[in-house]
Amino acid sequence: IKEMKPRPGTFVSFLLPFTILSIIGALVVGFLLVAIWKYALDEGLARSFAHWGRTIGFGTIGFLIGPMSILVAFALIITIPAGLIAGAAYLICLYLAKVLAGLFTGRLVFRVFGSPDASLWWAAPVGIIIVYGLCAIPIAGWAIWLVSMAVGFGVIAELLGMSRTA
Repeated sequence: IKEMKPRPGTFVSFLLPFTILSIIGALVVGFLLVAIWKYALDEGLARSFAHWGRTIGFGTIGFLIGPMSILVAFALIITIPAGLIAGAAYLICLYLAKVLAGLFTGRLVFRVFGSPDASLWWAAPVGIIIVYGLCAIPIAGWAIWLVSMAVGFGVIAELLGMSRTA
């Protein structure tokens, strides 16, 4: 009798490199955001922590209303170009929302463990890896993804609100 060692399925072994590249890409985007907009992100994340209910509420509204407004733009024939632009912006915001949720989570982890003024350079990799890892959980990953989208869109709403008052 030949003993067989368990090995990952073809599907898992095919997707693993893409998952690793996705996490590395999110880390690069997170570091670029921190490098370019460090002070704005610090202020936006501080506001998001101070008004976390507003952040999650506006994030949920933006996450859910965005596709509906794009569909309305496509339904009205004359606004199809605006719908295409809004669709592209929404897809970009979907990606950025997960990265910003990672920044929020990293800052939250450092706050919980007693370092509320931790640098975003440390919070970014910790939070992004946590968010991407939790979203990869087979059964509950979709619910965690929805919460991360609500938080990420809420941080985007806070940042847009800051730019409006500046």
